[in-house]
Amino acid sequence: MNSFYGDDERMCLDQIPFCYDGKDTNLREDPYCFACKLFHGRFVLSNLKRCSRCKVAWYCSADCQKKHFKHHRESCTVIAQEIRYVEEEAVPLRTYIDPFDEEGEPENIFETRVGDFGLIEEAADYLTTRHELADSYWHAAYDSEIKEVWEMALFHYLELLRLDDLVGFETTYRVPFILLYLNRDDDAYAFIRHCIGPDDSIDDEYYDLHEQSREGDWIYPVDVNYRYRNIFEDFSDAEDVDFPFIFALAIIKMRIVAAHVAVSRALDLVFNKTSGSRIQEVRPLVQHMLLGIDVVDLGEQQLVRDALLEGIPPVFYSILRDTKKTCEEKNCLEMEILTESHAFPGNVTLWNGTRLFCRLKGMVSKMGKSGMVGKNEDARQQQLAAKVKKNSNFVQQRLNQMDLKMLQQMGGREKVAAMMQQMAKGGTNAGGMPDMDASMSGGMPGDIPGMGGMDMGAMIEMAQAMGLGQR
Repeated sequence: MNSFYGDDERMCLDQIPFCYDGKDTNLREDPYCFACKLFHGRFVLSNLKRCSRCKVAWYCSADCQKKHFKHHRESCTVIAQEIRYVEEEAVPLRTYIDPFDEEGEPENIFETRVGDFGLIEEAADYLTTRHELADSYWHAAYDSEIKEVWEMALFHYLELLRLDDLVGFETTYRVPFILLYLNRDDDAYAFIRHCIGPDDSIDDEYYDLHEQSREGDWIYPVDVNYRYRNIFEDFSDAEDVDFPFIFALAIIKMRIVAAHVAVSRALDLVFNKTSGSRIQEVRPLVQHMLLGIDVVDLGEQQLVRDALLEGIPPVFYSILRDTKKTCEEKNCLEMEILTESHAFPGNVTLWNGTRLFCRLKGMVSKMGKSGMVGKNEDARQQQLAAKVKKNSNFVQQRLNQMDLKMLQQMGGREKVAAMMQQMAKGGTNAGGMPDMDASMSGGMPGDIPGMGGMDMGAMIEMAQAMGLGQR
């Protein structure tokens, strides 16, 4: 094992199976019978027929389809309707006449106005229905984890981004996670890199691709092994990257480190039991065959990973630990309800990425008392204590900078001040978070179990307002 691993790191990495290759093994390359999976826990892959209405469910027999229909009926009806609505809304846009052009001729704006749909009033209903269809495919993919269904969801979200440069943040934030569910880590990095730009060389290539694109085209510049790039070298202000992107980038780097450690451990086991220099000479070739890359500075990849993890508020790790089991048991709609009370973009990040993060072997346990949360909290506490000691007015100055609504959400100015003072003195509970007094135990809307009634978004905002999340 490389010397830069500490004891806590080794304990977590030892949980990685030898066969781990940095991919989510839950992705189903082939469809399966939904009824057999639900009622008998079996993946039946043969003699399948697809639901002719929604195209996202498969059955091995008419009996299975009938037995499963009460579970499938609602989503099937919704998707079938949305497919029809999208087709209907697209018809007038293929012969659109610009009302501001006196000599306007009918035009197919799917070819002539790519990227401008958000500026065209007549396209609003089309965008809405297309977004609803994409969301329905996301729900179906999240529940079935079938590759083809994930690709359907990705197809519609990417089309929304291609047609409308003004598309909302929720769509932009969701795409990299879908790519990660599909084990397309290079594409996920390329998409994030494009979104957080600017980079003139990338932008020029993107605009050329965008202008000439057609439905279904991938328009984000990417190279082989793009995921190995260092985001902090690509962008000097990478610390200001939106939180969902930070979370997705952290998953990418965690996968890289875990995959390389797994391969190294497996090769150590094999080659240490053999003798002879000729056997040892082929080790680099085997490693390249397994990982698809010649030389990787694993130390740098780990440092980038840790820097990204530092950008995730400690309270987020507590939520991840609490939802590790839940995110596998709950279906998509239940996860949406479970996460919707949290502040944006934390809710979107949790819904999209919790499964991906928690499936990385050993990494959630690393965020426990002896891992990242404990270390981060100690550093933050020391940082706060030093600032309070240096400037007796530090707490009041920070409170003056905080939004009034946020202060009210967290229980009022006095309560927040008391918590900050308590953190500075070292008053934390076993989870590394400030102990909350009894008057807060009643909770507020959007409570998180074990967080003393504080809303996750409020906790994140408090940490940011206090300046403790900045490196």
